[in-house]
Amino acid sequence: MEEYSRRLQLSRSQTKFVMRVQEISFRPGDVRGYYARHPEEFQVSVPGLFRMIRLDVDRFESRGAAKEKADEILAELNRAPDAASRTVLFAELARKHSSDKNAASGGAWELRTDPDLMPALDAEVRKLRPGELSGVIAQEFGFFVFYLERGADKRLRPFEQVREEIEDRFRIIGRRDRWDEETTMLLRSARLWPQELAKVFQGEEE
Repeated sequence: MEEYSRRLQLSRSQTKFVMRVQEISFRPGDVRGYYARHPEEFQVSVPGLFRMIRLDVDRFESRGAAKEKADEILAELNRAPDAASRTVLFAELARKHSSDKNAASGGAWELRTDPDLMPALDAEVRKLRPGELSGVIAQEFGFFVFYLERGADKRLRPFEQVREEIEDRFRIIGRRDRWDEETTMLLRSARLWPQELAKVFQGEEE
């Protein structure tokens, strides 16, 4: 291998060939074309948003009283004339009645891939369509009402946000191809053929 390396260096010093990685050029249309052909590479997940009202039994005189309050809240929410009004009303009722840790923010939670809720409750939220209320959901320690404000979605990142990223990909691919091409030319200029290399190895073994 030392002999091989020596031949390469000698070849470089005796020829005009010099390994180089020139600036890679490409047309702006190629960049935008790549963006148009590969939209799946530039999508980002956008979490959904749901709201929760949690009524813990231990904050009421009895379990029946907690259930009655949950039914009362649900009935009030169902009287809202539209989704926008229901969103505002749900947030107000959450701040007033809920024992959920996010009550101060209107009971708002992100609906993410990794659930924040226990599996049984998370499943109830994911059954809902945007703008839809759940029923009163009973658990051993209390009662829940959910409202799905916005479902999880995927959005395409704007072209201007990813343009430099695509250009970098073009540069990496172009430099790699040029490096492979010029390395092959340099190896050929060394004039060290496989049989010569084999002799070197045989000498080391002896």
